[in-house]
Amino acid sequence: VKMAATGATMKAIVYEAYGESSVLKETTVPVPVPGAGEVTIQAKSIGVNPVDWKLRAGYIQAWPQAFPIIPGWDVAGVVTALGEGVTDFVVGDEVYAYTRPLQPFEGGPADAKIG
Repeated sequence: VKMAATGATMKAIVYEAYGESSVLKETTVPVPVPGAGEVTIQAKSIGVNPVDWKLRAGYIQAWPQAFPIIPGWDVAGVVTALGEGVTDFVVGDEVYAYTRPLQPFEGGPADAKIG
């Protein structure tokens, strides 16, 4: 995943260490830029599941992850940018996505996502 070189930023909930819910914080991160075959989604709704708190607590450290982590893999929103070769979507499409393969950085609780 490429990060925006334009200086554009977005809000995201992240954690930088395993722990209780107190490790979650709101921060500003670069807006992701879609690579080939990817789209950027402006998140309108996200889902956080039991696996998210188990990962945050450090119970599943065997899964490849790197801090900071944006938790949540389920997202619904609107396509805002297209990567090279994307033909199945257009900017403005309403979509939903499961983003687990894009971890560690691209979780659901953020203003924008790669999907």
